[in-house]
Amino acid sequence: MIGQTSLPEWVTDLLSAYYQVLSELFWFLVGLGIVYFIGRIVLIPLVTGIVRSRNRNNPTIETATKTYLRVVLIGFAILTGIIAAGYGRVFSESAVIIAAITFALGIAGQHVFSSLISGMFLVADPDFNVGDWVKYHGSGDPWRLCLIHRGRNSL
Repeated sequence: MIGQTSLPEWVTDLLSAYYQVLSELFWFLVGLGIVYFIGRIVLIPLVTGIVRSRNRNNPTIETATKTYLRVVLIGFAILTGIIAAGYGRVFSESAVIIAAITFALGIAGQHVFSSLISGMFLVADPDFNVGDWVKYHGSGDPWRLCLIHRGRNSL
């Protein structure tokens, strides 16, 4: 064919050597991209709108919802990309790996999850807003001795 040039031999050798890796990377990015962009365009605005309509005077819940949905969406998109790249069999065939990952995340996330749940209860309370502060007196039953002061922290 006249006027058609071919790639140098070293480029074709390089591409043929890394074809499998480049193919897996391509499918990983396709799976990740589709899930992430659909989630960002459809899921996050839909859920945020529902949260906003139910909690008009509490923008903290809306911000927290967006943040947590983005984290979950990124995790789900990465998982989808891994499966699209052809590595889904690792998750289905190796129960030991999944159990180890679950155990490690459970141990590492105990403090994070407890703080998250505590924060969600505080944010869901209509009488407690961002900027309010908690003063704790003494020892014993923390629920009886905890005072919530309205207003800004003066620190």
